[in-house]
Amino acid sequence: MHGFDFDLVRRMPSRSAARQSTYLSLTGMARRYGEVTVTVGTVPRQATLA
Repeated sequence: MHGFDFDLVRRMPSRSAARQSTYLSLTGMARRYGEVTVTVGTVPRQATLA
């Protein structure tokens, strides 16, 4: 299996409701996969990867 590196940067959600329910949101470009976003919600602190 071949790996690759990519950088994630902090992003603030644009909608007010999303800002209230988001603890941390990181986004970046992952070559052939396109945009990668990791979001951690405030309650429960659970991460999702899209």
